[in-house]
Amino acid sequence: MKHLPVFVDFETTGCDFFTDYPIEVGLIFCNEKLSTLDTLNTMIYFEEDERRPLDLRKGERLEAAKVHKISQEEYERYAKTPKAVCQEIERRVVALECEHPPVLVSDNPVFDYYFMQKLFHIAKRKFPFYYHALGLDSMWALCPVQRGKSPHRAFEDAQITLQCFKETFPHTVWAAK
Repeated sequence: MKHLPVFVDFETTGCDFFTDYPIEVGLIFCNEKLSTLDTLNTMIYFEEDERRPLDLRKGERLEAAKVHKISQEEYERYAKTPKAVCQEIERRVVALECEHPPVLVSDNPVFDYYFMQKLFHIAKRKFPFYYHALGLDSMWALCPVQRGKSPHRAFEDAQITLQCFKETFPHTVWAAK
């Protein structure tokens, strides 16, 4: 099988690739018929300095927190190190047993692809995904699935992207042999 799809979404501390951090990731690993094989929904722990966790209530991060609604307490309690998150992702990629690296599919591919690369770079791990990503960013007008007004959380947004892809392209077989 060629490249299998992995639907992805990140919540971050902001939109600046250089200064902001990915703090939550939702992933849905699919087969060629877009059936779910595995999922991952986790927060990613970063530190303000060597003694304090990243403060989500600080400056511009507060604006991002208004969108994703991740509380400081929830972040500090459940977030895992970048290395631990990358190892969980790597285990799932290996379990796909596919011939080529999987392709990230997102509603905002540049944003999510970059933050995935940043996560693996920070963790000093090899990037396990294909060097192209597929985006639905320009196809939302065609999608019959409507996004809700609830807080954006990574896993729920990845689920919406998968659902939109299935409904927009109902007869798609993902990867040709």
